[in-house]
Amino acid sequence: MNTRLIATDEAGYGPQLGPLVIAATAWDVLDTEDPAALFDRLEQGFELPSLGRIRIGDSKKLFAPGKVKRLKTLEAAMLSIAAIASPRPPHNLSQWLRLLSPNATKTLAKSRWFADLSEAFPIDLGSPEDWKSLRAEVAQHWQTEGLQFRSASATILPAAEFNAMCDAAGNKATLLSEQTVALVLPQIMETDANAIEVFSDKHGGRAYYGGLLQHFFPDAQVTVEVEGRLASRYRIQLGERTIRWHFTAKGDSFAPVALASMVAKYTRERLMDVFNAYWQAQVPGLRPTAGYPGDARRFVNEIGDAVAKQELAVHELVRQR
Repeated sequence: MNTRLIATDEAGYGPQLGPLVIAATAWDVLDTEDPAALFDRLEQGFELPSLGRIRIGDSKKLFAPGKVKRLKTLEAAMLSIAAIASPRPPHNLSQWLRLLSPNATKTLAKSRWFADLSEAFPIDLGSPEDWKSLRAEVAQHWQTEGLQFRSASATILPAAEFNAMCDAAGNKATLLSEQTVALVLPQIMETDANAIEVFSDKHGGRAYYGGLLQHFFPDAQVTVEVEGRLASRYRIQLGERTIRWHFTAKGDSFAPVALASMVAKYTRERLMDVFNAYWQAQVPGLRPTAGYPGDARRFVNEIGDAVAKQELAVHELVRQR
């Protein structure tokens, strides 16, 4: 019998500029006492003629901005996801985003700097010439006996949406938790598996998630297995389905969480490129920003005249928490 395994992570929790991206990966795995062992081979990586080495790991270690930002390592994994998800290759950023979330481009288009998402996908790797062959190659490694990659999905919140949801939630840790559970719910509901394991990185150091899970599963019995600084774990009995949700500090050491981290990081980096390009077109000579608090202040000051000219409200551009 198979278990549905879902893993989540985010990118952009700390910055004041740019979107928060929450990503999830879904897998079907054989029931086992040690699910991590099934993913050892993916963590070690493998070579594909069309992409080079495919690695799954901590996105912060696989991507280093430096003077010349290179997305090659992350992009190889994103192309692998796309190869399984779509019979045709995505050619631009908009098509990549629609693979993750059908509504993403519509939400992003509310912010004028994200209205044009026609930038190429991929950018640091050449587009594979034989997509059918690539799909077969990736499936050989990610869809084997005992391990089946199913999907990657994401929730993308630009500043205006982030601020509105944060006001409703009360703080950004609660917002992150609520949006993470909302992203995972469809993956739980669409599977026939009665055993479901969910792995998430901890949200802002939060230790208690029982009330949150009970809110999203009002008809289920939610039992606390452990709550602490390093790990919080819950058992959710929903009819015949048993859902165990693990919130773990440094959870991205586990390959499925690491891949979710890579999806979130890559997607945010690409969107920050679009964000920066838009404002550099308004303010020639403007240095790009990653959006973190210190540099965000510099960036907002330097685009001040352009912001005023466009009659933008601060909450449309800057995340307030």
